[in-house]
This record gives sequence, structure tokens and C-alpha cells, in this order.
Amino acid sequence: MALTLFVHSASDLIWKPSWRDFGKSPSLYVTVHDRKDHVFKTRVVKANFEPTWNESFDLTWPPPSMLTFRLFHDAPGLDVRIAEAEISVGALEQSSLNEDVWIDMKAPMDEVLGRLCVSLRAITGDKAVEQMSEQASRFELRPPVGVTLDPVATVEGLSSGAKLSDALSGVLSALENIVKVGDELAKIHPYANAAWKVLTSVYKIVQNQREADEKVVKLVDAMTKLYSFAKEVDFVVKNSKAVEETVLRIIMQTMECALLIREYLGHGFMGRIAQTSILGAGQRIDQLAAELLRLKDEFDRGLAVQTSVVSAQILDTVEKLKNSLLLSDLRLPTHPSGLGPSTRRECLPGTRSEIIEHITHLLTTPSEAQIVWLSGVAGSGKTTIATSVSEYFRGLGRLGTFLCFTRNDLDGSDPILVLHTIAYGLAKAHPNIEQAICQALSRNLLEAPLDKQFQELLFRPLESVKHHLIGPFIIVIDGLDESAHWLDSLGNLIANFFTKLPAAFRFFVTSRPHFEVAKVFRHTAAVQERSLDITTEDRNDISLYIRDRLTTIRQHHGLSHTWPEEQIVRQLVDLSGNLFIWAATALDFVGGRNSFQPRKRLQKLLETPFRAATNLAQLYSLALQCAGNWNDSNFKETATAVLTAIALAKVPMTDSTIDAILGLDAGTAADVLEHLGSVVHWSTGQRAQTLHASFGDFLMGPYCANNPWSFTVAKAAKTLALACFAVMQKHLRFNICQLPDSHLLNSEVPGLLETMESHVSPVLMYATRFWGAHLGDFELDDEILVFLRSFLSDKFLFWLEVLSVRQEMASAAGILRLAQKYTLVSAGFEART
Repeated sequence: MALTLFVHSASDLIWKPSWRDFGKSPSLYVTVHDRKDHVFKTRVVKANFEPTWNESFDLTWPPPSMLTFRLFHDAPGLDVRIAEAEISVGALEQSSLNEDVWIDMKAPMDEVLGRLCVSLRAITGDKAVEQMSEQASRFELRPPVGVTLDPVATVEGLSSGAKLSDALSGVLSALENIVKVGDELAKIHPYANAAWKVLTSVYKIVQNQREADEKVVKLVDAMTKLYSFAKEVDFVVKNSKAVEETVLRIIMQTMECALLIREYLGHGFMGRIAQTSILGAGQRIDQLAAELLRLKDEFDRGLAVQTSVVSAQILDTVEKLKNSLLLSDLRLPTHPSGLGPSTRRECLPGTRSEIIEHITHLLTTPSEAQIVWLSGVAGSGKTTIATSVSEYFRGLGRLGTFLCFTRNDLDGSDPILVLHTIAYGLAKAHPNIEQAICQALSRNLLEAPLDKQFQELLFRPLESVKHHLIGPFIIVIDGLDESAHWLDSLGNLIANFFTKLPAAFRFFVTSRPHFEVAKVFRHTAAVQERSLDITTEDRNDISLYIRDRLTTIRQHHGLSHTWPEEQIVRQLVDLSGNLFIWAATALDFVGGRNSFQPRKRLQKLLETPFRAATNLAQLYSLALQCAGNWNDSNFKETATAVLTAIALAKVPMTDSTIDAILGLDAGTAADVLEHLGSVVHWSTGQRAQTLHASFGDFLMGPYCANNPWSFTVAKAAKTLALACFAVMQKHLRFNICQLPDSHLLNSEVPGLLETMESHVSPVLMYATRFWGAHLGDFELDDEILVFLRSFLSDKFLFWLEVLSVRQEMASAAGILRLAQKYTLVSAGFEART
């Protein structure tokens, strides 16, 4: 006797929603497991505490001994298991065959959270034979409702363009199903959505072709075989992390295939010359097709893929070593620990989806707009979007480089350094680019002017290999308006030089809508602007972000799951003004590093009478007010000095360097910084920097006037300049590195840089590099001119020695020109000297 299992309904449910589901009714479905790897799933009943399914499942023959029922809430992201029950088939038969049975559903801690109504019914012998035949010919997972059981048809051996388009249509349908699943799995969604869009463009191209190219047929055939798995993806991905990772790699490989087909058919970044110009296209298609079939095998076995997306030819080991030595000559940014791109936050999964999808679509679609410029007000989330976009393309193996500019980092935005960083990143992104750039480096270009280096280091190498490449390759530049070199040369480099590169190289740039940036970009045809408006979508995303952070704070401090109340969460969303930086700073204040008593801090925050026009400044004031006892004159003086050093430093300094340059006792700056975690990024021994540029604006703006932490910019800048001169006067001396022979060239001294670092302290290094830059922050007076004259008379040659050892002699002329520029504008300087 064969059996059919009926799942009827559930009742008496005890619903314990997470923060994401406050105020909502559950959307419920049941899965049934029979210990033979057969899994059945009911449909989802939306928003109902007493769902009714009345669905039936034919059990395998012979019937299983045990059945496990699991009740799930269909939630955003991963579904939530509410309760489960286990019962033997024998017990169900003995209870009452063909009669309804109510089973207690329990939580992991054995708490009864509801009841499930099921029944067993006998089926005829003929029906059992039919069932067994069907099981022998199909995959043993019940497909999701509404998804066809027919695998995507193969196109192997076909040459008809119409049949090829039909096959691509099948792949698109399968991929669309993954996009739908990806809506609930934030990790998969952006990749699946982008792949679907590019493949759609390929489908439209193929629809208009009568004959299909043999190479394209081969690749699409492999894709159709692979995507036969899509009928099962809805259930399998949600319940298996390993398979989710495999599906993600499949989608990324699909993107590579779609980009290659589009390029090969003449509709990509190279245009209509591509089909005859792509070198090694046949070999590349063979590689991609083989990888697709391997991925299908991995999926069928339920294994996570361990290898990355197939790339182009591999250089042999000797050639790689030679190229690495050449690339090491490039000047690259030295990101202080904790401040580089790797520490930047991405958008919370599921937030900012529309803008990220729009940007990735623009960057992967061939057009004249080679630069995508995202403009937005301070605190609107540009940096987290830039980080998410860069990580998206890094995942695809198509990120050239990610440059992050900050206001007090003069080095990082040097145009030569920017050029070298991009060249280095692109060389690491593709072996053919690496070969071309290394050939250029062998011609000793690194002392040439900027325009010459651009031509020889980027333009000509990339032009020479463009037919080896399937675009796009993405360069992300965040915070362009924060660059100290924007007005003089960096803007010209981006708008007038980078737009001459081959079309496969695309740029994503973020900045505030600064007048000077807009003036250049809005008059450049190759730039497409997207304004980051504060919208309802931002409000929804900020709500998700605030709830997520509050959950973390609640768990870290062991607070009640009801804290805070829903109305307080809504109040925080309202107060944010749809600015992510407000939400981030507020929650760092409530429960960030070194904060305590989050309940009281949240209450203090809510008691502050914020005003829409100044709520961010008010939040910064509240954070500083609670940082320490500003009525204590010693704390006030010391904390203000540390804040000025952070705000006005030309590169971020460590706590010990701040102590040294301000003449504070060792450990003093660290004591102050321990209290500033909600507005300053710092940890012991690391460099301190404002969490957001708007905090620097706040410290130096009018809102700070009359507050205990306020300072006069000119006076504070003069203090730092005088400190630089004092440090150099005290520590600079002849042969500071104690080299045994002064007749040797620097290149002939082994371990010279290590020797220099052991003899030149960080504070002395800062002073030697930036004393000239500080002179421009205030009007020079007699006191500073006396220090300058003494320095030039007594320490000038020793200063040059330090720069020489550091291989920075080229910067000496620039520093002296700055000093000359600033001193000549001081009335009567020439007369007094």
C-alpha cells in the first residue's frame, strides 16, 4: 500500500518576530523531510496566523520510517525557522489512517509554539507504480511553484540564429528565477541582476541574426546545460550555504560569458571590429565552456566552488617575478593602518539597491560616457556606495583600483601617485595589461612630467592590448572633492586624459556637488552624472540600518529584545533627515567602541532638541559634550589641542606622534582619543582620523563658536607650523642615519630605508615633509619668520639629507616654492630679511 501525505493547516501559533518583522503577521510554509533526502515544500501563505495549505505529497515506496515537519516564516534575507516536529509514519498510521492528526510544533528549547494538522491516505497500486516511474526520471527535489520542470533545451550542433535565441531565452528565464531568489538573498542579487541585464542585451542582438556563429553556439550550449539546475534553486539556495556560494560563482561566470559574447558579436566596448580583432577568442570560449560544465558538476554534487572565475593566459613564473620588480618602482599610496579601502564599510545588504544597480548597469553598458559621476551632499552615503560598487567589481575580477581621497592626506591625491596606483591596479587585473605596462616601465619613465607618464604608462600600453581584453575594467575614485590637488591638476587628469583611454576602461567617481568639480564634469561629454538625492528609498534603507545597529548594541550589552520601542526607532529615522552619517554617528554615540550605558545615551540623544537645518552639527556637539568634563581646564585645553591636530594635520598622525608634535606627555593623546570613538576613527598605536569629512567642517565652522572645544583655525595652524620648526631644530643633525661612508650613493647603502626609519622618528618625518604646507593656513608674522630664517640658516642641508634618504628629493623644490609663495605675500618680508 502506497501513501500520500496531506499538510492541511496550522493553528495556536506563538509568533516571536525579529526586529525586521515588528508589527507584521508571519508568512508561513512547511517543509517535510523523510530521511531519504526527499524534501517537500508547501506554498507560502502570506500574513496569516492560521494558514491553510491543503497540499499533498506522494511518499516514496517503501514509505519512510520517520517524517520531520518544519514551519518557516518567509522573511527578507534568510527564512526563519519557527518550530518543528518529528513523528514516525507508523505512529501516523496507527493514530488514524485517512483521518486528520494534530502535531505539536516545538522550538529548539522544547517550547510548544503551535500545532500542525496533517493526515496520511492510502493510494492504489496503479498510482504507486506511476509514482515510482516518475521518481526514476526526475531530480528528487520538488521544484518551486510556478517553475517549469523542463530543463533548458540544449543547442548543441545547431547553427540557426532563431534556435540560438530560443536557447538564450531559456537561459534568461532560468536566470530570472535566480534574480527573484536573489531578491531575498542580498549577496546574490546584485550579481544575478547585472548578469541578467547583460545577457538580455545579448539576446536582443542574437534575435536579429539569421545565422549563429559556431563559437557562440558552443558557449551557449554549455550555458543551457548548466542552467538546467535553476528549476531547483529557489528551495536549495535558501537552505544550503554551500550551494548558495556555488550559485554565486555560476552567476559571476555567466557575466563573463555574456560580456564575451556581446564583445564577440560586435556590440561591446570595442564596437563592430571586435569579431575579427579579439585575439584568442576561440581559446577563451573553450575555457569558459569547460568552466561552466565543471560548475554544473559541482552544483550537482552540492559542493562549493573553490576556484575563481576563469581568466586569460597565465604568465610563467620567471616573467611574473621580473614584472613584480618593475611594478615595485611605481609610487603607491601608503594607507595608514585602519584607514585604507579595505576598512571602508559597504552598504548594509539589501540597502541602496536601486542606486548600486543603476551604477553597475552604466559601468557595464557600452556608451560614450566613460566616467560615471555620483554627486551628493555630505553624509548621504557616497563612500559606502563607492565601496559596495568596488567590491562588486572586485568579485567579478574587474576592479582596476579603488582610490579613496581624504582631506588631510596630501600624499594620497598626488596626481603622479594616482596615475601610478591606477597603472599598478590594472596591471594586477589582467596579465596582458601587466606585460604592456612593465614594458613601458623598463624605459625609465618615472621622472617624466605627468602628461608624458600618462601617454607612456597608461595610454599606449592599454591601446596596444585592447584587442586582448573583454571589458569593462573599473576604476573607482571616492571623495574627489577632498583631494588637495583637485583644482590644479587632478581634475584635468580625469576629465581630459582618462577619457582618451580605450572604452573598456570605465571610471566611477564620487564627490560633493562642488562648484569646481561640477564646472569641469558638466562640460565633459564623456561624463554621466547621477545625483544622490535624499529619497523615500533612503529613508527605508536608513530604517534597516538603524534597526540592524540597534540589534547589535542590544546583543552586545545583553539588553531586552524589546529595547528600544518601535516608536523610538521611528523617531531616530525621522531625526536622521535621511542622512546615513547622522544615523552612523548617533549609533556610535549610543553603543560604539568604549561607550557605556546605551539606555542612558539613547535617552540623552532623544532629549536633544534637534533642528532640521543643523541636526548633524547638534549631534556632533552632543557627542563632544559627553566625551569628557569640559569644565576641567586641563581636559579642555588638551582635548582641544588633540582635535586641532586631527583636523589640520596634512596626513593622519598616531597618538604618539600627536603627543610629540604638541609637546604632551606620552599617552595623553590616547587618553583623549579613548573618549572620542563616536567621531574619530582610532585605536591604540594607529593613526587618528575623523570618521567623516563633515566633522572636520563642523570643527572649523561657525557652529562651534563659543563651545569649549572651539578653536581659531589660523592660531591652531600657526601652532602646528611652529611645532614643526621646533621638532626640526631639535632633532635634525649631520649624518642623522649614522652612515659609515658619506661617499656612497644611496642605492649603494644596504638597508638604507630601514636604517632611516630607526633613526628618524615619525614626528620628525612629519615635520620635514609638511612644514611648508602648514605655512599656507595662516598669515605669517614676525615670530614665524624668525623660525623660518633660523631653519634655513642652520638646518637646511640636514633637512635635504632626510629627504634624500627617503628618496623624496623631488618634493624639496615643491616645499620651498610653497614657502616662497606664502612668505612673499607677507607684507615687508623682503625688507625684514
